Amino acid sequence: MDIERQIRWLWRVNGVLWFLIVSAGLVWIFQNQITESKKLQCWLDGSTLRVASTTDGPYVVTHVAVGSTESEKRWATLPEPIAIVDSRGAEIDLKKLKWRDILGQTASPPIYDQIEVLYVVPEVARMRR
Repeated sequence: MDIERQIRWLWRVNGVLWFLIVSAGLVWIFQNQITESKKLQCWLDGSTLRVASTTDGPYVVTHVAVGSTESEKRWATLPEPIAIVDSRGAEIDLKKLKWRDILGQTASPPIYDQIEVLYVVPEVARMRR
């Protein structure tokens, strides 16, 4: 009788532990998916870089970085930051940018292979009434 009670107790503990592990895993997966969907995405259309998100902003794009290795890395500061406030996004003409290498020296325009957009998600202050 004592052994049967211990076995039932172990089954209950095992069930609770599995429930907690699966629940934590599901929370992590859903949280990760929501975070990924709120990030900006970029793709190349000729020499135009299109930047958008599946959700509305605000996002502020400040730089573009290109290159997969240190010797190929190039970056450019946008002439003016671009505010993205809705899911339509924005376009950046890569030919008009002034490129620099990793040391900050003026560089020739890169080959557009690995493109990254540097942006910030600003905090929003709403007016109180």
